Amino acid sequence: MIGVCIATYNQETYIAQCIESVLAQDYPQNQLEVLFVDGMSSDCTREIVQQYAAQYPYIHLVDNPHTTVPYAMNIGIKRATG
Repeated sequence: MIGVCIATYNQETYIAQCIESVLAQDYPQNQLEVLFVDGMSSDCTREIVQQYAAQYPYIHLVDNPHTTVPYAMNIGIKRATG
């Protein structure tokens, strides 16, 4: 299992392209987990990630109430199973 942690905050312009890039990989989906650790975005970033997460069970939205990247990475590492 491979876990990927992606820190996000107000990235609605780019987040779908990022997710589509992840989906385009040829790594087996049943061996992949992708955690989008969001710093409580105020735009549509969270909704976009949630839409993809509803379709792809290996994509997860994780809250980062501290909003900064170091916290996001630590939260992602603790949450990851891969």
